[in-house]
Amino acid sequence: MDIRTSFMAASENDAKAIADNPKQPERWPGFSCLNLDLEKLADLLSLIHKRPVDEALLASFSVLHQSTVDGPWVIGLPSDFLASLANWTEAEAALYANQWASLPCFNDVSWRTEDLKAAIVHLGKVATLAAKKGQTVVLYQTVEGEKVSFS
Repeated sequence: MDIRTSFMAASENDAKAIADNPKQPERWPGFSCLNLDLEKLADLLSLIHKRPVDEALLASFSVLHQSTVDGPWVIGLPSDFLASLANWTEAEAALYANQWASLPCFNDVSWRTEDLKAAIVHLGKVATLAAKKGQTVVLYQTVEGEKVSFS
């Protein structure tokens, strides 16, 4: 089972519309990928703040819309997180990508350090675009594939 994630420049007021139909790049520019979910973003934010993931850090991500218990979810990313990403140099992005790739959350997924650096750079570009438009960056997250059930 994979987690489909999309990062887009949008207004928080668009959360329900995004959940209903997230594939509107002309309306909400950004990028999509697999398995770069909220858990991994929280780990990156913990690296930035140099503190462990805790309730306060997790609370800085705001669930803007949740269609059902099983998702999809539209989550607002913290403004300080976006500001950091938007202002990093290539060298800073590479440094954080290297640290991020070494965390246990990447043990079971196929993200390479250079892929994480590219994701950081893309997130920074989406954050810059969102700021210019007076918007934020939202994460659309949904589960793909069959659920496991036990009988």
